[in-house]
Amino acid sequence: MKATRLFRFVMLAAPVFFIACGLPSTMAMAFDCKATDDKSLAILASVLSFHQGEYSKSGPLIKVFEIGGGDPAMNGAYIYVHIGHESAAHTWKTGLNVRKINKIKYAPGNVISIEADEDFMDGKQSISLRKRMYQIQFHLAGNTLEDYLTIEAK
Repeated sequence: MKATRLFRFVMLAAPVFFIACGLPSTMAMAFDCKATDDKSLAILASVLSFHQGEYSKSGPLIKVFEIGGGDPAMNGAYIYVHIGHESAAHTWKTGLNVRKINKIKYAPGNVISIEADEDFMDGKQSISLRKRMYQIQFHLAGNTLEDYLTIEAK
């Protein structure tokens, strides 16, 4: 068995109801799980941070990802948004590139407010830091999630 291809999962507490590698907790208390070769999961290695929230108890489930990329000396965290509501789910590469997200709020009007630190080149050609607010509005037609966002820097 290659250590680089497998990990051992050992559960020390009483069984709980979860599924890992396809085995429910009522089965083995320790088992091997083989690494996946699924190339579509490669982006997970670039996830710097993950934020999840609900717009309301009956509203969309919102996931905001900070994905590493670009020049790490200046920003380097690209913001992706995934929203699932009813039978529709969409993921967007927003094009926003920040140093890091500080705070996320869910505001009236289907707005996700993001406060972030952002690097920028000042007049002396030095990299400086500023706080930046972004509003990302998602759109519902009736109770159906639309496939576009409106993004505004504040």
